Amino acid sequence: MKLRYNDPYELPQEIIVPDGDPEAMQEIQDFLNENARLVQNAERRERYHAPFHLEALDYEGGSVAYHDTPERIVIRKEEAEHIRETLALLPETQRRRLLMLDEGMTLREIAATESVSVNAVKESLDAAKKNFLKNF
Repeated sequence: MKLRYNDPYELPQEIIVPDGDPEAMQEIQDFLNENARLVQNAERRERYHAPFHLEALDYEGGSVAYHDTPERIVIRKEEAEHIRETLALLPETQRRRLLMLDEGMTLREIAATESVSVNAVKESLDAAKKNFLKNF
């Protein structure tokens, strides 16, 4: 006797079983097909509620995955706090000029904003970097 089974992960299969009680064989076939249907529905619900499927990494790359673990998040917050504390130790002028440099301003733009020479800004930033690294 042959049972037709719809495997949720492969093509439908036919299982050859020895002759037996036809009602029992029908129950087995119904159970297997119902189980396959339930598995497919559960996977469909999971795909609907998940922002991405892990197998998408094979196709989309690492940009789809969320790589931050709770430990990395805590470490990043602690590092940011340490940087803020170290910046607070710098004189106001050096801190302001470092932040302007971080925002992408050039030395000339900083000098024009502060009404000082480019050389004064460069020296101030060098001293700020030195102080920052010493305190960090």
